[in-house]
Amino acid sequence: MVGYKGMETSPKNIVWLNICLTILILASYALFLGHKINLSTSDLGRHIQNGRMALTGHIITGTNFYSYTEPDFPALNHHWGSGVLFFLAWQAGGFTALHIFFIAISLATLLVFYLIAARSIGFAAASILALIALPLLAERTEIRPEVFSYLFCGLFFWILLRWRETRDWRLLTALPLLEILWVNLHIYFFLGPALIGAFLAENLFRAVLKKEKPSASLATTLSATVAVTLLNPFGIYGALAPFTIFENYGYRIAENQTVWFVEKILRSPNYTIVKIVSGMLGAMLIARLFWKRTGLSVAYILIAAAMSAMALLAIRNFTLFGFFFIPLAAHALAPLRAHFLKHARAYGAGTAIAIAFLMTPALFGQWQKYFPYWRGQGIGLEQGNRDAADFFRAQKLTGPVFNNYDIGGYLIFYLFPDERVFVDNRPEAYSVPFFIQTYIPMQEDDAVWQKELAKENFNVIFFSWRDATPWAQTFLVARIRDPLWAPVYADHDALILLKRTEKNKPVIDRFELPPETFSVIKPQP
Repeated sequence: MVGYKGMETSPKNIVWLNICLTILILASYALFLGHKINLSTSDLGRHIQNGRMALTGHIITGTNFYSYTEPDFPALNHHWGSGVLFFLAWQAGGFTALHIFFIAISLATLLVFYLIAARSIGFAAASILALIALPLLAERTEIRPEVFSYLFCGLFFWILLRWRETRDWRLLTALPLLEILWVNLHIYFFLGPALIGAFLAENLFRAVLKKEKPSASLATTLSATVAVTLLNPFGIYGALAPFTIFENYGYRIAENQTVWFVEKILRSPNYTIVKIVSGMLGAMLIARLFWKRTGLSVAYILIAAAMSAMALLAIRNFTLFGFFFIPLAAHALAPLRAHFLKHARAYGAGTAIAIAFLMTPALFGQWQKYFPYWRGQGIGLEQGNRDAADFFRAQKLTGPVFNNYDIGGYLIFYLFPDERVFVDNRPEAYSVPFFIQTYIPMQEDDAVWQKELAKENFNVIFFSWRDATPWAQTFLVARIRDPLWAPVYADHDALILLKRTEKNKPVIDRFELPPETFSVIKPQP
């Protein structure tokens, strides 16, 4: 069991205070996780469909299976296992059950990292660190396969720490087994061997320093863990996916960009927070090095450097860094452990009051509105989120459908296999020329649009009108003004336009939206 030393001998009231602190921290995180699901801009629908295809169709896709534009383009489904779990949870109780499943995994992950920190410095100080990390944890609260990588990182880290304390080689046998699951759940499975490598580097450093024999069991575990990454449907190609995925990536997405790039075009407090917190972590570890050199872990230093770099170089890694910050910072403060435990009651009570005070606005969504994906508190699918797809089916509309990047997963979930998508939110699943020579130009240049229209004979435009890219907004304005197309459906996410044909005339006559429905709003500078 993960816990902190001395917990069993603590006074009963301190134990209860520690439990209250733990509940407060988990509840605070849950307030950010509990927001309604919006399928129109996420890839969750495709993940569920992947799981459905794997379990009912016995298909694990290795090509661009859902698209009619490049259906044979190689696209490894490196997260197929996550799709299976998401589908099973969805099948058991709809989006509500799936959402609860996701929240449970997220809270379990935080609990693992938090208890590792509490083991170093006690619950009160660990709670303060968790509170500092909370905004970064709130950066990625959409249901994604990466939630499994967060959990496995915590489990690997805990097992490696326990091995370092006990030198019990049997603990290490769990790591290759976990890696077999991880490689089929999310592309960040390479972090498993990387974490083992950090502890092996520390072990080798200590062996050289103290002229001891390095651990053969840790080296063997690393070799075995790397070897089992081949146990996926795509073999060596799946094992190498983390290192090859960006070789074909023709569409720039914000989550893969550096902090310094994204903060110029988007607003979020986390762009400042991550720089402060990473700097804080570095300063704490350096201070620990000069203050008390004994006991400073080489593995912790390597992991801290890697996680900080990952967060600064790609904003999608904010949450991963936030989880690791909690135990890494606790390690830097470990020399103060006796002080924290001696004054545990005072620190604990003060921290509990501070958490309750700071998180009270979160009960009303006041903090959450500053973070991505926030649309309102609740569990399950956002009300009306499926209405656009219901309209499409109720009116018996048919493709070919031209859709934008963001809404592809939504269409895959609701319309496949009757309709396939023009594009979806997987840059690696389409060729680079497709994006730079077709998808983007056809939205910017009417001549290219007319060429593609003649080629594909689009009957429906199904678009997420919130797409803020310049080409999407240019395209929407042009099509609204285009006499060939009639807008027949709009809600707070989706817009459907029909080509003016005899077949579509009954639907257009009944549902066409007047021009005054739409307006062009200039973006804020």
